[in-house]
Amino acid sequence: MINTKISGHLCGVVTLHKTTIGGVFATWRMAAVDRHGVSQVCDCLSDSKTDIEALQALSDGDPVVVCGFASVGVLAGAHEGQSHGLSVRVEAVRTAHHPGINPRHWTHQAMQAIDAGH
Repeated sequence: MINTKISGHLCGVVTLHKTTIGGVFATWRMAAVDRHGVSQVCDCLSDSKTDIEALQALSDGDPVVVCGFASVGVLAGAHEGQSHGLSVRVEAVRTAHHPGINPRHWTHQAMQAIDAGH
């Protein structure tokens, strides 16, 4: 697994799932722009109640910053052959809705908050 921090935008909606023992986790996709300017979609998963609540306040296209552990997989597409996909087991989420984050500078502040463990 790769320790990662990603800044991007929510793609679609956050989906809630229940575990067999009654726990809840959320899955969603986010798009992040790579160093070549190409948007890459990341599959994300979180089981933090606080993070899930923050994510549910977002709409498609809203900015989000996550940190966690990523893994790269190979996806087989019927029309495109093989491509690579990034899956992230999210440990922390920050959005422009978090207290103390100025929407004008939210990405930088959100990354700092994650680094500080807040």
